[in-house]
Amino acid sequence: MVALGIGIGVGLSRNKGGGGGPYEGYPLRLAQGATRGLVFNGRSTGYRRIGSRMGAYARVPLVNPVLDYANWGVNGSTFAEQSSGGTLTIAAAIEYPEGVFTQAKFGGATSGTGAAGTVISSDPTTGLTIPEGALFWVRSYAIFASNGLYLDKVCNPAMGDAMEHDASTLTNKTMGGTFVDEGTGFLYGPMAIKTPHKRAVFYHIGDSRNQGTSDTKDSSLDLGEISRTIGEKYAYVSDGIAGDRAFAYLASGASRTAIGTDGTVPGGSTYQVGVTHVICEYGINDQRPDLGRTLAQLQADWLSIWGSFLTRKVYQTTMPPYCESGSNTVSTTNGVRTAANDWLRDGAPISGGVAVAVGTAGATRAGQAGHPLTGYFEVADVVESSRNSGLWKTPTPAYTTDFIHETQAGNLAIKSSKVIDPAIP
Repeated sequence: MVALGIGIGVGLSRNKGGGGGPYEGYPLRLAQGATRGLVFNGRSTGYRRIGSRMGAYARVPLVNPVLDYANWGVNGSTFAEQSSGGTLTIAAAIEYPEGVFTQAKFGGATSGTGAAGTVISSDPTTGLTIPEGALFWVRSYAIFASNGLYLDKVCNPAMGDAMEHDASTLTNKTMGGTFVDEGTGFLYGPMAIKTPHKRAVFYHIGDSRNQGTSDTKDSSLDLGEISRTIGEKYAYVSDGIAGDRAFAYLASGASRTAIGTDGTVPGGSTYQVGVTHVICEYGINDQRPDLGRTLAQLQADWLSIWGSFLTRKVYQTTMPPYCESGSNTVSTTNGVRTAANDWLRDGAPISGGVAVAVGTAGATRAGQAGHPLTGYFEVADVVESSRNSGLWKTPTPAYTTDFIHETQAGNLAIKSSKVIDPAIP
C-alpha cells in the first residue's frame, strides 16, 4: 500500500521538472491552472443578477486562459445536486494586473448562455498571459433566468473579493467599476480557470472541514484542511459543502464526479478540467450520532466514491475528532470514527471489492492493483490529543473552538506537518 502520514517515508517523486521545477510529465491538456475553482452551495431567486470579483493565484503560467461557469450547484440543505432552474447568461473579464481588464469572449460574443445544469466555457482569452504565482481577479456578471447560484463563507474582501446582487437591475462591471461587497461571505465565480499545461491538478471533495467553516481568511485565499496545503503549489477545484456526507454524495454526485473524471454532466456538458489527483475528506458527518451510519456502511460508501475516480490518483484523509457536545468530550460514536481511521491506516484492506478486517492476510490494500485508493493522509494525528482518543489537542492558539471544525491554527498545523503530501507523479 501507499501510506502517507506522520513518520512514514514514501520516497515521493515530486518536483522532477528541468532545473528543479514542478513535475511536468502529465499529458499536455487544457486544465485547471489556478486556485479556488468553485462549486456552489447556495441558490436564491433574489440573486438572479450577480456581479463579482474573485481573486485567485496562477499555479502554472496562464496563457490565453479559458473560464468555465457552472449552471448548477449543490443544495446546502439536502446535499443533492441542483441546477439554477433556468438559463444562465454570463459575461466576464480577467483583471491582471490590478486595474487592467481583458474581456472574455464566448463564441466571439461578449456573453454566453447555457441551459440549466450545463457548463459554459469561454473562448481562450487571447493575448493574456498571467505569470505563475501571480494574484489576479475574475470579474463576472451573471444573469439567471430563475435562481442565482453562489458559494458561502469564502469571500475575502481584504484580498479584493466582492459580490453584489439583486433580482433585476444590477449593472455589468466586468470591464470597469468598483464592486462593493455586501458582507455576506457569499462569492460567485468560475468553476475552473484553464490553460494548456502538463502539471498535476487536484480536486477536493468533502464537507465543512474541506470548505474551511471555522478557518480565518488570509492572503493565501485558501481555506480548510486540504486547500491550505495543496493551494500553495498546485491548481485545484474544491467541492467543500458544509454538512455533506458520503452517502449523500453517492445519491447525487454525478456532476461533481464529472469534474474529477472529465466526464459528461447530467445537463449534457462534457468537462475538461484535467484533474490528476482526487482527495476525499468525506466521512465525519456520516458517523455523527444523529445519522448513525455504521462502519460497514461508511467503508462501502468510501469504496464506491474512490471507485468513481479509477483513472485518477485517489487519496482519503483520516478523520479528526467530532465532539457533538460542544466541549472537548468523546463522542458517543467515536468508535466508528476510530475503526474507520484504523482501517485506512492498514491500507483500507478489501477482498472481492468488499472491506475486510484490519490485519487480514492476503487482502488487497491501497496502492495495489485492484484497489481504488492510492493512499491516505494522516490528518487526525495532527490535531487529536493522542491516536483514537476522541479529544482535540489544546494548544494556544486553539486548533478548534467548537470541537468539530479546525480553526486557522488547526489547518495551518496540518499544512506545516506536511502530512498531505501526494506523490507526484
